[in-house]
Amino acid sequence: MKGLFYLTICLLSLTWQISAQHRVYVTPNGNGSADGSSWSNALPGNQIQNAIDGFTTGGEVWVAAGTYFPTQTYDNSATTRRTSFTLRSDVHLYGGFSGIESDTAERSNFGEGENNETILSGDIGVVGDTSDNAFHVIWGPTGTVNARVDGFTIRDGIANGSVFNDRAGGGIHVNAETTAGTTIARCIITNNYGESGGGGVFIRSNNTLYACVIKDNHCDARGGGVYFSHFNLSTNTEPLASHCLFYRNTCSDEGGGAHFRAGGQVHNSRFIGNSAVRGGAAFFFNEGNVTNSVASNNRAIITGGAFHMTGGTVINTTIVRNQSGTNNGGGVYRTGTGLVQNSVIWGNNNQFRYAGTGIAIEHSAIQQGFSISAAGQGPGLLTISNQNSGTDTTFLYPNFVNPSAVFGDNPSNPALLLTADWNITCESALIDGGDSALLPASFTTDILGHSRFIDGNGDGFSSPDFGAFEYKPTLENSVAICPGDTIALGQQIITSSGVYIDTIPGLGSCDSIIQLTVSMLTPDSAFFTIKYVKAKPLRFADKPLTPLEFTSLPVPATKNATAYYNSPLM
Repeated sequence: MKGLFYLTICLLSLTWQISAQHRVYVTPNGNGSADGSSWSNALPGNQIQNAIDGFTTGGEVWVAAGTYFPTQTYDNSATTRRTSFTLRSDVHLYGGFSGIESDTAERSNFGEGENNETILSGDIGVVGDTSDNAFHVIWGPTGTVNARVDGFTIRDGIANGSVFNDRAGGGIHVNAETTAGTTIARCIITNNYGESGGGGVFIRSNNTLYACVIKDNHCDARGGGVYFSHFNLSTNTEPLASHCLFYRNTCSDEGGGAHFRAGGQVHNSRFIGNSAVRGGAAFFFNEGNVTNSVASNNRAIITGGAFHMTGGTVINTTIVRNQSGTNNGGGVYRTGTGLVQNSVIWGNNNQFRYAGTGIAIEHSAIQQGFSISAAGQGPGLLTISNQNSGTDTTFLYPNFVNPSAVFGDNPSNPALLLTADWNITCESALIDGGDSALLPASFTTDILGHSRFIDGNGDGFSSPDFGAFEYKPTLENSVAICPGDTIALGQQIITSSGVYIDTIPGLGSCDSIIQLTVSMLTPDSAFFTIKYVKAKPLRFADKPLTPLEFTSLPVPATKNATAYYNSPLM
Protein backbone atom coordinates (compact mmCIF):
# COMPACT_ATOMS: atom_id res chain seq x y z
CA MET A 1 0.00 0.00 0.00
CA LYS A 2 2.84 2.33 0.88
CA GLY A 3 4.54 1.55 -2.42
CA LEU A 4 1.38 2.28 -4.38
CA PHE A 5 0.96 5.63 -2.58
CA TYR A 6 4.55 6.58 -3.40
CA LEU A 7 4.08 5.67 -7.12
CA THR A 8 0.93 7.79 -7.31
CA ILE A 9 2.72 10.79 -5.81
CA CYS A 10 5.56 10.38 -8.32
CA LEU A 11 3.23 10.32 -11.32
CA LEU A 12 1.25 13.31 -10.06
CA SER A 13 4.49 15.20 -9.56
CA LEU A 14 5.64 14.38 -13.11
CA THR A 15 2.30 15.53 -14.56
CA TRP A 16 2.49 18.79 -12.61
CA GLN A 17 6.03 19.44 -13.84
CA ILE A 18 5.10 18.79 -17.48
CA SER A 19 1.95 20.89 -17.38
CA ALA A 20 4.04 23.83 -16.19
CA GLN A 21 6.40 23.50 -19.19
CA HIS A 22 5.81 24.21 -22.87
CA ARG A 23 8.48 21.74 -24.01
CA VAL A 24 9.62 18.38 -22.66
CA TYR A 25 12.87 16.65 -23.64
CA VAL A 26 13.29 12.85 -23.92
CA THR A 27 16.32 10.61 -24.41
CA PRO A 28 16.39 6.80 -24.36
CA ASN A 29 17.63 6.52 -20.74
CA GLY A 30 16.96 10.02 -19.41
CA ASN A 31 19.48 12.43 -17.94
CA GLY A 32 20.13 14.35 -14.72
CA SER A 33 17.01 15.05 -12.67
CA ALA A 34 14.85 13.43 -15.41
CA ASP A 35 12.19 16.13 -15.13
CA GLY A 36 12.17 16.79 -18.90
CA SER A 37 13.14 20.45 -18.54
CA SER A 38 16.22 20.27 -20.80
CA TRP A 39 18.41 17.83 -22.71
CA SER A 40 20.63 17.50 -19.64
CA ASN A 41 17.57 16.65 -17.51
CA ALA A 42 15.63 14.65 -20.09
CA LEU A 43 12.87 12.18 -19.30
CA PRO A 44 13.62 8.51 -20.05
CA GLY A 45 12.05 6.98 -23.16
CA ASN A 46 9.38 5.03 -21.29
CA GLN A 47 7.79 8.34 -20.23
CA ILE A 48 6.84 9.63 -23.70
CA GLN A 49 3.12 8.99 -23.22
CA ASN A 50 3.17 10.65 -19.79
CA ALA A 51 4.84 13.64 -21.43
CA ILE A 52 2.13 13.80 -24.13
CA ASP A 53 -0.67 13.45 -21.59
CA GLY A 54 0.86 15.87 -19.10
CA PHE A 55 0.21 19.09 -21.02
CA THR A 56 -2.90 21.03 -20.10
CA THR A 57 -2.83 23.60 -22.91
CA GLY A 58 -0.61 21.96 -25.53
CA GLY A 59 3.13 21.76 -25.93
CA GLU A 60 6.06 19.98 -27.58
CA VAL A 61 7.86 16.72 -26.86
CA TRP A 62 11.40 16.60 -28.29
CA VAL A 63 12.77 13.07 -28.63
CA ALA A 64 16.45 12.30 -29.20
CA ALA A 65 17.79 9.54 -31.46
CA GLY A 66 17.04 5.99 -30.34
CA THR A 67 14.30 3.36 -30.39
CA TYR A 68 11.15 3.83 -28.33
CA PHE A 69 8.16 1.60 -27.60
CA PRO A 70 4.65 2.62 -26.51
CA THR A 71 3.76 1.77 -22.92
CA GLN A 72 0.03 2.46 -22.49
CA THR A 73 -3.13 1.22 -24.21
CA TYR A 74 -5.03 3.94 -26.06
CA ASP A 75 -8.40 2.89 -24.62
CA ASN A 76 -7.30 1.87 -21.10
CA SER A 77 -8.31 -1.69 -21.92
CA ALA A 78 -6.62 -4.91 -20.93
CA THR A 79 -5.84 -5.64 -24.59
CA THR A 80 -2.06 -5.35 -24.56
CA ARG A 81 -1.83 -5.06 -28.33
CA ARG A 82 -3.77 -1.77 -28.16
CA THR A 83 -0.67 -0.23 -26.67
CA SER A 84 0.15 2.83 -28.82
CA PHE A 85 1.57 6.31 -28.70
CA THR A 86 -1.73 8.18 -28.34
CA LEU A 87 -1.94 11.70 -29.76
CA ARG A 88 -3.51 14.63 -27.89
CA SER A 89 -4.84 17.95 -29.14
CA ASP A 90 -2.23 20.71 -29.58
CA VAL A 91 0.66 18.44 -28.59
CA HIS A 92 3.49 18.23 -31.15
CA LEU A 93 5.91 15.30 -31.07
CA TYR A 94 9.31 15.88 -32.72
CA GLY A 95 12.07 13.35 -33.34
CA GLY A 96 15.43 13.43 -35.11
CA PHE A 97 17.52 15.21 -32.48
CA SER A 98 21.09 14.41 -31.46
CA GLY A 99 20.40 15.93 -28.03
CA ILE A 100 21.98 19.38 -28.28
CA GLU A 101 19.54 21.30 -30.52
CA SER A 102 17.63 24.41 -29.51
CA ASP A 103 15.44 24.63 -32.63
CA THR A 104 13.70 21.99 -34.74
CA ALA A 105 15.37 23.48 -37.83
CA GLU A 106 18.74 22.31 -36.46
CA ARG A 107 17.81 18.63 -36.86
CA SER A 108 19.78 16.62 -39.43
CA ASN A 109 20.65 13.04 -40.37
CA PHE A 110 17.43 11.50 -39.06
CA GLY A 111 16.63 9.37 -42.10
CA GLU A 112 16.48 5.59 -42.06
CA GLY A 113 19.81 4.21 -40.83
CA GLU A 114 21.28 7.65 -40.09
CA ASN A 115 22.84 8.76 -36.82
CA ASN A 116 19.84 10.66 -35.49
CA GLU A 117 17.12 8.26 -36.61
CA THR A 118 14.38 8.23 -33.99
CA ILE A 119 12.30 5.05 -34.13
CA LEU A 120 8.82 4.50 -32.74
CA SER A 121 8.34 0.73 -32.85
CA GLY A 122 5.34 -1.50 -32.32
CA ASP A 123 7.51 -4.52 -31.47
CA ILE A 124 6.34 -4.44 -27.85
CA GLY A 125 6.47 -8.17 -27.06
CA VAL A 126 8.98 -10.82 -27.97
CA VAL A 127 11.48 -9.13 -30.26
CA GLY A 128 10.97 -10.24 -33.85
CA ASP A 129 7.71 -12.11 -33.09
CA THR A 130 5.01 -10.15 -34.93
CA SER A 131 2.14 -12.06 -33.30
CA ASP A 132 2.38 -9.87 -30.19
CA ASN A 133 3.16 -6.52 -31.84
CA ALA A 134 1.00 -3.46 -31.24
CA PHE A 135 -1.99 -3.06 -33.55
CA HIS A 136 -0.91 0.56 -34.19
CA VAL A 137 2.31 2.35 -33.37
CA ILE A 138 0.45 5.69 -33.30
CA TRP A 139 -3.22 6.19 -32.51
CA GLY A 140 -5.07 9.45 -33.23
CA PRO A 141 -8.38 9.34 -31.35
CA THR A 142 -11.60 10.97 -32.47
CA GLY A 143 -11.71 14.66 -31.58
CA THR A 144 -7.95 15.22 -31.69
CA VAL A 145 -7.21 18.78 -32.91
CA ASN A 146 -3.90 20.19 -34.17
CA ALA A 147 -1.68 17.25 -33.21
CA ARG A 148 1.67 16.73 -34.97
CA VAL A 149 4.23 13.92 -35.37
CA ASP A 150 7.43 15.07 -37.09
CA GLY A 151 10.78 13.43 -37.77
CA PHE A 152 10.33 9.76 -36.80
CA THR A 153 10.66 6.31 -38.30
CA ILE A 154 7.38 4.52 -37.52
CA ARG A 155 7.54 0.77 -37.89
CA ASP A 156 6.50 -2.71 -36.80
CA GLY A 157 2.77 -2.13 -36.25
CA ILE A 158 0.68 -5.23 -37.04
CA ALA A 159 -3.04 -4.42 -37.33
CA ASN A 160 -4.66 -7.86 -37.47
CA GLY A 161 -7.18 -7.79 -34.62
CA SER A 162 -10.79 -8.93 -34.51
CA VAL A 163 -12.55 -5.56 -35.07
CA PHE A 164 -11.99 -3.06 -37.88
CA ASN A 165 -10.13 -0.45 -35.83
CA ASP A 166 -7.65 -3.14 -34.84
CA ARG A 167 -7.23 -4.27 -38.46
CA ALA A 168 -6.37 -0.97 -40.20
CA GLY A 169 -3.35 1.31 -40.03
CA GLY A 170 -0.51 -0.72 -38.62
CA GLY A 171 1.86 2.23 -38.49
CA ILE A 172 -0.60 5.05 -37.89
CA HIS A 173 -4.36 5.01 -37.35
CA VAL A 174 -5.80 8.54 -37.33
CA ASN A 175 -9.47 8.19 -36.51
CA ALA A 176 -10.08 11.89 -35.85
CA GLU A 177 -12.58 13.91 -37.87
CA THR A 178 -12.05 17.54 -36.94
CA THR A 179 -11.73 20.95 -38.56
CA ALA A 180 -8.04 21.20 -37.56
CA GLY A 181 -6.61 17.75 -37.84
CA THR A 182 -3.39 15.83 -37.28
CA THR A 183 -0.22 16.36 -39.34
CA ILE A 184 2.35 13.59 -39.86
CA ALA A 185 5.46 15.26 -41.31
CA ARG A 186 8.94 14.15 -42.38
CA CYS A 187 8.38 10.61 -41.16
CA ILE A 188 9.43 7.24 -42.60
CA ILE A 189 6.56 4.79 -42.26
CA THR A 190 7.85 1.29 -42.95
CA ASN A 191 7.44 -2.42 -42.24
CA ASN A 192 3.84 -2.19 -41.03
CA TYR A 193 0.81 -4.36 -41.80
CA GLY A 194 -2.94 -3.76 -41.93
CA GLU A 195 -5.22 -6.71 -42.57
CA SER A 196 -8.29 -4.75 -43.69
CA GLY A 197 -6.62 -1.60 -44.94
CA GLY A 198 -3.77 0.84 -44.63
CA GLY A 199 -0.71 -1.28 -44.03
CA GLY A 200 1.23 1.88 -43.22
CA VAL A 201 -1.47 4.47 -42.51
CA PHE A 202 -5.24 4.66 -42.04
CA ILE A 203 -6.30 8.29 -42.25
CA ARG A 204 -9.67 10.06 -42.18
CA SER A 205 -10.78 13.53 -43.24
CA ASN A 206 -8.75 16.72 -42.73
CA ASN A 207 -5.58 14.96 -41.58
CA THR A 208 -2.33 15.38 -43.46
CA LEU A 209 0.78 13.43 -44.44
CA TYR A 210 3.56 15.82 -45.45
CA ALA A 211 7.03 15.00 -46.82
CA CYS A 212 6.80 11.39 -45.65
CA VAL A 213 8.31 8.22 -47.08
CA ILE A 214 5.77 5.39 -46.97
CA LYS A 215 7.64 2.21 -47.90
CA ASP A 216 7.61 -1.56 -47.57
CA ASN A 217 4.20 -1.80 -45.91
CA HIS A 218 1.57 -4.45 -46.72
CA CYS A 219 -2.16 -5.02 -46.46
CA ASP A 220 -4.52 -7.82 -47.42
CA ALA A 221 -7.44 -5.69 -48.61
CA ARG A 222 -7.08 -1.96 -49.33
CA GLY A 223 -4.07 0.34 -49.44
CA GLY A 224 -0.72 -1.27 -48.77
CA GLY A 225 0.77 2.15 -48.03
CA VAL A 226 -2.19 4.38 -47.10
CA TYR A 227 -5.95 3.91 -46.78
CA PHE A 228 -7.68 7.26 -47.34
CA SER A 229 -10.92 6.59 -45.53
CA HIS A 230 -13.46 9.20 -46.55
CA PHE A 231 -14.54 12.76 -47.23
CA ASN A 232 -16.19 14.52 -44.30
CA LEU A 233 -19.41 16.17 -45.45
CA SER A 234 -19.90 18.13 -42.23
CA THR A 235 -16.52 19.87 -42.47
CA ASN A 236 -16.12 19.68 -46.28
CA THR A 237 -12.62 18.24 -45.85
CA GLU A 238 -10.70 15.15 -46.90
CA PRO A 239 -7.33 13.60 -46.02
CA LEU A 240 -4.22 14.78 -47.85
CA ALA A 241 -0.75 13.45 -48.68
CA SER A 242 1.65 16.08 -50.04
CA HIS A 243 5.31 15.78 -51.15
CA CYS A 244 5.38 12.10 -50.18
CA LEU A 245 7.05 9.02 -51.63
CA PHE A 246 5.03 5.78 -51.83
CA TYR A 247 7.65 3.08 -52.43
CA ARG A 248 7.48 -0.73 -52.63
CA ASN A 249 4.21 -1.08 -50.74
CA THR A 250 2.11 -4.14 -51.54
CA CYS A 251 -1.51 -5.20 -51.24
CA SER A 252 -3.14 -8.54 -51.86
CA ASP A 253 -6.20 -6.81 -53.30
CA GLU A 254 -6.76 -3.09 -54.08
CA GLY A 255 -4.17 -0.32 -54.10
CA GLY A 256 -0.50 -1.09 -53.55
CA GLY A 257 0.50 2.47 -52.70
CA ALA A 258 -2.88 3.91 -51.72
CA HIS A 259 -6.61 3.22 -51.65
CA PHE A 260 -9.08 6.10 -51.99
CA ARG A 261 -12.28 4.89 -50.39
CA ALA A 262 -14.47 7.99 -50.71
CA GLY A 263 -12.15 10.96 -50.94
CA GLY A 264 -8.51 11.78 -50.38
CA GLN A 265 -5.91 13.93 -52.11
CA VAL A 266 -2.32 13.20 -53.16
CA HIS A 267 -0.30 16.18 -54.40
CA ASN A 268 3.30 16.61 -55.54
CA SER A 269 4.15 13.01 -54.70
CA ARG A 270 5.63 9.87 -56.24
CA PHE A 271 4.36 6.30 -56.47
CA ILE A 272 7.31 4.05 -57.33
CA GLY A 273 7.57 0.25 -57.29
CA ASN A 274 4.25 -0.50 -55.55
CA SER A 275 2.17 -3.58 -56.41
CA ALA A 276 -1.32 -4.99 -55.93
CA VAL A 277 -3.88 -7.20 -57.63
CA ARG A 278 -5.72 -4.07 -58.82
CA GLY A 279 -4.27 -0.58 -58.87
CA GLY A 280 -0.54 -1.02 -58.40
CA ALA A 281 0.01 2.61 -57.41
CA ALA A 282 -3.54 3.44 -56.28
CA PHE A 283 -7.12 2.22 -56.41
CA PHE A 284 -9.92 4.80 -56.63
CA PHE A 285 -13.07 3.22 -55.20
CA ASN A 286 -15.14 6.36 -55.57
CA GLU A 287 -13.73 9.87 -55.19
CA GLY A 288 -10.08 10.84 -54.80
CA ASN A 289 -7.52 12.97 -56.59
CA VAL A 290 -3.87 12.75 -57.64
CA THR A 291 -2.29 15.99 -58.93
CA ASN A 292 1.25 17.02 -59.88
CA SER A 293 2.57 13.54 -59.19
CA VAL A 294 4.48 10.64 -60.75
CA ALA A 295 3.38 7.01 -60.96
CA SER A 296 6.29 4.97 -62.30
CA ASN A 297 7.20 1.28 -62.28
CA ASN A 298 4.18 0.06 -60.37
CA ARG A 299 2.55 -3.32 -61.08
CA ALA A 300 -0.94 -4.83 -60.92
CA ILE A 301 -1.53 -8.51 -61.37
CA ILE A 302 -4.89 -7.86 -63.06
CA THR A 303 -6.01 -4.24 -63.69
CA GLY A 304 -4.45 -0.79 -63.51
CA GLY A 305 -0.67 -1.02 -63.28
CA ALA A 306 -0.65 2.55 -61.99
CA PHE A 307 -4.30 3.47 -61.36
CA HIS A 308 -7.54 1.52 -61.24
CA MET A 309 -10.25 4.20 -61.35
CA THR A 310 -13.95 3.73 -60.72
CA GLY A 311 -14.10 7.44 -59.91
CA GLY A 312 -11.83 10.31 -59.00
CA THR A 313 -9.46 12.47 -61.06
CA VAL A 314 -5.79 12.38 -62.05
CA ILE A 315 -4.42 15.78 -63.09
CA ASN A 316 -0.97 16.76 -64.41
CA THR A 317 0.51 13.40 -63.52
CA THR A 318 3.29 11.43 -65.23
CA ILE A 319 2.17 7.78 -65.62
CA VAL A 320 5.11 5.76 -66.96
CA ARG A 321 6.62 2.25 -67.08
CA ASN A 322 3.81 0.58 -65.15
CA GLN A 323 2.62 -2.97 -65.78
CA SER A 324 -0.65 -4.88 -65.53
CA GLY A 325 -2.20 -8.10 -66.78
CA THR A 326 -2.61 -8.39 -70.54
CA ASN A 327 -4.60 -5.49 -72.03
CA ASN A 328 -5.83 -4.39 -68.62
CA GLY A 329 -4.45 -0.87 -68.45
CA GLY A 330 -0.79 -0.94 -67.57
CA GLY A 331 -1.09 2.82 -67.14
CA VAL A 332 -4.77 3.31 -66.27
CA TYR A 333 -7.75 1.00 -65.99
CA ARG A 334 -10.83 3.18 -65.96
CA THR A 335 -14.38 2.16 -65.25
CA GLY A 336 -17.25 4.14 -63.80
CA THR A 337 -16.54 7.89 -63.94
CA GLY A 338 -12.76 8.28 -63.45
CA LEU A 339 -11.12 11.11 -65.42
CA VAL A 340 -7.48 11.80 -66.46
CA GLN A 341 -6.50 15.36 -67.40
CA ASN A 342 -3.31 17.23 -68.40
CA SER A 343 -1.29 14.04 -67.90
CA VAL A 344 1.15 11.90 -69.85
CA ILE A 345 0.75 8.13 -70.21
CA TRP A 346 3.81 6.51 -71.78
CA GLY A 347 5.96 3.40 -71.74
CA ASN A 348 3.50 1.15 -69.91
CA ASN A 349 2.92 -2.39 -71.10
CA ASN A 350 -0.62 -1.31 -72.08
CA GLN A 351 -1.50 2.36 -71.84
CA PHE A 352 -5.22 2.64 -71.09
CA ARG A 353 -8.20 0.33 -70.69
CA TYR A 354 -11.55 2.06 -71.00
CA ALA A 355 -14.86 0.91 -69.57
CA GLY A 356 -17.83 2.73 -68.10
CA THR A 357 -19.40 5.77 -69.71
CA GLY A 358 -18.47 9.33 -70.58
CA ILE A 359 -15.11 10.98 -71.17
CA ALA A 360 -12.21 9.18 -69.48
CA ILE A 361 -9.23 11.22 -70.66
CA GLU A 362 -8.77 14.74 -72.04
CA HIS A 363 -5.99 17.26 -72.72
CA SER A 364 -3.31 14.62 -72.20
CA ALA A 365 -0.47 12.94 -74.08
CA ILE A 366 -0.72 9.20 -74.59
CA GLN A 367 1.59 6.75 -76.34
CA GLN A 368 0.64 5.59 -79.82
CA GLY A 369 -1.33 2.37 -80.06
CA PHE A 370 -3.76 3.11 -77.23
CA SER A 371 -7.30 1.85 -77.58
CA ILE A 372 -10.03 4.10 -76.20
CA SER A 373 -13.45 4.33 -77.80
CA ALA A 374 -14.47 7.68 -79.23
CA ALA A 375 -16.96 8.12 -76.37
CA GLY A 376 -14.12 8.02 -73.86
CA GLN A 377 -11.87 10.53 -75.63
CA GLY A 378 -12.18 14.16 -74.70
CA PRO A 379 -10.57 17.14 -76.47
CA GLY A 380 -6.87 17.94 -76.55
CA LEU A 381 -5.36 14.45 -76.83
CA LEU A 382 -1.82 14.22 -78.19
CA THR A 383 -0.41 10.97 -79.56
CA ILE A 384 3.29 10.55 -78.81
CA SER A 385 5.92 8.06 -79.98
CA ASN A 386 6.73 4.86 -78.13
CA GLN A 387 10.37 5.99 -78.35
CA ASN A 388 11.60 8.55 -75.85
CA SER A 389 13.53 10.55 -78.45
CA GLY A 390 14.39 10.46 -82.14
CA THR A 391 14.93 12.42 -85.32
CA ASP A 392 11.91 11.32 -87.35
CA THR A 393 9.87 14.50 -87.68
CA THR A 394 6.68 12.53 -88.31
CA PHE A 395 6.66 11.52 -84.62
CA LEU A 396 6.28 13.50 -81.42
CA TYR A 397 8.66 12.44 -78.66
CA PRO A 398 8.29 12.93 -74.89
CA ASN A 399 12.06 13.44 -74.36
CA PHE A 400 12.30 12.54 -70.70
CA VAL A 401 15.71 13.30 -69.19
CA ASN A 402 16.47 9.75 -67.97
CA PRO A 403 13.57 7.28 -68.28
CA SER A 404 13.80 3.86 -66.65
CA ALA A 405 14.22 1.00 -69.09
CA VAL A 406 12.16 -1.62 -67.22
CA PHE A 407 8.44 -2.24 -66.75
CA GLY A 408 6.78 -2.76 -63.40
CA ASP A 409 8.28 -2.93 -59.92
CA ASN A 410 11.52 -4.76 -60.89
CA PRO A 411 11.79 -6.75 -57.62
CA SER A 412 15.30 -7.97 -58.47
CA ASN A 413 16.67 -4.41 -58.26
CA PRO A 414 14.01 -2.00 -56.90
CA ALA A 415 16.55 0.71 -56.03
CA LEU A 416 17.16 1.14 -59.77
CA LEU A 417 13.69 2.63 -60.09
CA LEU A 418 14.68 5.64 -57.99
CA THR A 419 17.39 6.68 -60.46
CA ALA A 420 14.97 7.54 -63.28
CA ASP A 421 14.45 11.24 -64.04
CA TRP A 422 11.05 12.05 -65.58
CA ASN A 423 11.84 15.73 -66.11
CA ILE A 424 11.52 16.80 -69.75
CA THR A 425 14.00 18.53 -72.06
CA CYS A 426 13.43 21.52 -74.33
CA GLU A 427 12.69 19.13 -77.23
CA SER A 428 9.73 17.49 -75.49
CA ALA A 429 6.34 17.42 -77.20
CA LEU A 430 4.78 17.72 -73.72
CA ILE A 431 5.72 21.39 -73.32
CA ASP A 432 2.74 23.80 -73.05
CA GLY A 433 0.31 21.04 -74.02
CA GLY A 434 -2.03 21.26 -71.03
CA ASP A 435 -5.17 23.26 -70.44
CA SER A 436 -4.77 25.92 -67.72
CA ALA A 437 -8.48 25.75 -66.94
CA LEU A 438 -8.16 22.14 -65.78
CA LEU A 439 -5.39 22.86 -63.27
CA PRO A 440 -6.84 23.74 -59.85
CA ALA A 441 -6.21 27.38 -58.98
CA SER A 442 -4.01 26.51 -55.99
CA PHE A 443 -1.50 24.65 -58.21
CA THR A 444 0.73 27.42 -59.49
CA THR A 445 3.88 25.24 -59.43
CA ASP A 446 4.91 21.76 -60.56
CA ILE A 447 6.20 18.85 -58.47
CA LEU A 448 9.58 20.58 -58.06
CA GLY A 449 8.19 23.99 -57.24
CA HIS A 450 8.75 25.51 -60.70
CA SER A 451 6.11 27.89 -61.97
CA ARG A 452 3.38 26.15 -63.97
CA PHE A 453 2.94 29.15 -66.24
CA ILE A 454 6.16 29.33 -68.25
CA ASP A 455 6.22 29.81 -72.02
CA GLY A 456 8.45 26.80 -72.55
CA ASN A 457 8.15 26.61 -76.35
CA GLY A 458 8.37 30.33 -77.10
CA ASP A 459 4.95 30.66 -78.76
CA GLY A 460 3.87 33.53 -76.55
CA PHE A 461 1.47 31.48 -74.40
CA SER A 462 2.12 30.08 -70.90
CA SER A 463 0.15 26.86 -70.63
CA PRO A 464 1.05 24.06 -68.22
CA ASP A 465 3.07 21.17 -69.64
CA PHE A 466 1.58 17.67 -69.71
CA GLY A 467 2.56 15.65 -66.65
CA ALA A 468 4.15 16.45 -63.31
CA PHE A 469 7.15 18.47 -64.54
CA GLU A 470 7.29 21.91 -66.11
CA TYR A 471 10.18 22.54 -68.47
CA LYS A 472 12.22 25.38 -67.03
CA PRO A 473 14.64 26.98 -69.50
CA THR A 474 16.33 29.10 -66.83
CA LEU A 475 18.01 27.42 -63.88
CA GLU A 476 18.23 29.69 -60.87
CA ASN A 477 21.00 29.30 -58.33
CA SER A 478 22.13 31.34 -55.37
CA VAL A 479 25.36 31.37 -53.41
CA ALA A 480 26.89 33.46 -50.64
CA ILE A 481 30.67 33.78 -50.52
CA CYS A 482 33.19 35.10 -48.03
CA PRO A 483 34.98 38.37 -48.82
CA GLY A 484 38.09 37.61 -50.87
CA ASP A 485 36.72 34.31 -52.20
CA THR A 486 36.10 33.64 -55.87
CA ILE A 487 33.61 31.40 -57.65
CA ALA A 488 33.58 30.34 -61.30
CA LEU A 489 30.55 30.36 -63.57
CA GLY A 490 31.62 29.14 -66.98
CA GLN A 491 34.49 31.41 -67.98
CA GLN A 492 33.51 34.10 -65.48
CA ILE A 493 35.47 34.53 -62.25
CA ILE A 494 33.16 36.15 -59.73
CA THR A 495 34.41 38.09 -56.70
CA SER A 496 31.49 40.36 -55.83
CA SER A 497 27.73 40.23 -55.31
CA GLY A 498 25.35 40.46 -58.26
CA VAL A 499 23.32 38.43 -60.75
CA TYR A 500 25.37 36.52 -63.34
CA ILE A 501 24.23 34.65 -66.46
CA ASP A 502 25.82 31.75 -68.36
CA THR A 503 24.64 29.21 -70.94
CA ILE A 504 25.55 25.53 -70.75
CA PRO A 505 24.90 22.86 -73.39
CA GLY A 506 22.18 20.38 -72.60
CA LEU A 507 20.64 17.29 -74.18
CA GLY A 508 20.10 17.38 -77.95
CA SER A 509 19.60 20.95 -79.02
CA CYS A 510 18.77 22.08 -75.48
CA ASP A 511 20.90 24.73 -73.86
CA SER A 512 20.24 25.79 -70.29
CA ILE A 513 20.51 29.33 -69.04
CA ILE A 514 22.12 29.56 -65.61
CA GLN A 515 21.20 32.56 -63.49
CA LEU A 516 23.47 32.79 -60.44
CA THR A 517 22.73 35.26 -57.67
CA VAL A 518 25.82 35.97 -55.58
CA SER A 519 25.76 37.68 -52.20
CA MET A 520 28.56 38.40 -49.73
CA LEU A 521 28.75 36.99 -46.23
CA THR A 522 29.72 39.23 -43.36
CA PRO A 523 33.19 38.47 -41.97
CA ASP A 524 31.85 36.65 -38.90
CA SER A 525 29.52 34.32 -40.83
CA ALA A 526 30.23 30.64 -40.26
CA PHE A 527 28.52 29.09 -43.27
CA PHE A 528 26.81 29.70 -46.56
CA THR A 529 24.19 27.96 -48.66
CA ILE A 530 24.05 26.71 -52.21
CA LYS A 531 20.61 25.91 -53.60
CA TYR A 532 20.56 24.09 -56.90
CA VAL A 533 17.08 23.62 -58.33
CA LYS A 534 17.83 21.49 -61.37
CA ALA A 535 18.70 17.81 -61.04
CA LYS A 536 22.03 18.23 -62.83
CA PRO A 537 25.49 17.43 -61.41
CA LEU A 538 27.18 20.31 -59.59
CA ARG A 539 30.64 20.38 -58.03
CA PHE A 540 31.77 22.20 -54.95
CA ALA A 541 35.18 21.89 -53.28
CA ASP A 542 35.94 19.24 -55.91
CA LYS A 543 33.09 17.01 -54.73
CA PRO A 544 30.10 16.19 -56.99
CA LEU A 545 26.76 17.05 -55.47
CA THR A 546 23.65 15.16 -56.50
CA PRO A 547 19.91 15.54 -55.83
CA LEU A 548 18.51 14.38 -52.48
CA GLU A 549 21.88 14.94 -50.81
CA PHE A 550 22.63 16.92 -47.67
CA THR A 551 26.38 17.35 -47.32
CA SER A 552 28.70 19.39 -45.13
CA LEU A 553 31.91 20.30 -46.93
CA PRO A 554 35.01 22.19 -45.86
CA VAL A 555 35.83 25.29 -47.87
CA PRO A 556 39.42 26.09 -48.90
CA ALA A 557 41.86 26.10 -45.99
CA THR A 558 42.18 29.89 -46.14
CA LYS A 559 38.60 30.30 -44.96
CA ASN A 560 37.15 29.22 -41.64
CA ALA A 561 33.70 28.32 -42.85
CA THR A 562 31.55 25.39 -43.87
CA ALA A 563 29.38 25.10 -46.95
CA TYR A 564 26.03 23.39 -46.84
CA TYR A 565 24.21 22.08 -49.89
CA ASN A 566 20.46 21.62 -49.86
CA SER A 567 18.36 20.10 -52.63
CA PRO A 568 14.55 20.05 -52.83
CA LEU A 569 12.75 17.22 -51.07
CA MET A 570 11.41 15.73 -54.30
